[in-house]
Amino acid sequence: MSDNGKKEVKIDVRFDWRDFLRRAGTDIQYARIGFGKGYRLHASLLCQRAVEKSLKAILLKRGVSFALTHSLMAVFPLCVAEEPEVERFRARCEALDAVKPANPPQPPGKGKPPAAEGPPEPTREEVEGALGLAAELLEWVRARLGS
Repeated sequence: MSDNGKKEVKIDVRFDWRDFLRRAGTDIQYARIGFGKGYRLHASLLCQRAVEKSLKAILLKRGVSFALTHSLMAVFPLCVAEEPEVERFRARCEALDAVKPANPPQPPGKGKPPAAEGPPEPTREEVEGALGLAAELLEWVRARLGS
């Protein structure tokens, strides 16, 4: 159990880190398409997922297990321990990590989540920044991991 009383689930490090990088690239492509059609929130969320997958690829490649989470900052310290230079992305990852859907998907049998307003629509500049971060981090991770 974690400090907040939730059961921690560790991800199996046998997942292929290269697959995570491929999926990150796909998320960035879909984010660009969505952004071009005016779906700023969805584009931003896809960028967050791409960054998440890029960070987790580092951990998978190094054989480091991590909690099953979508929080960038939950896995970031583990990545810094493996690749200290990733620290240069911290501030931008923290800002992107703040973009969260109001009602995350619920596991089957957990019922409907309470009604809530979603996060504010990101500005055009924020989405452009998220796209830049996702693409830059993905390329950096590919170079570091030899992909």
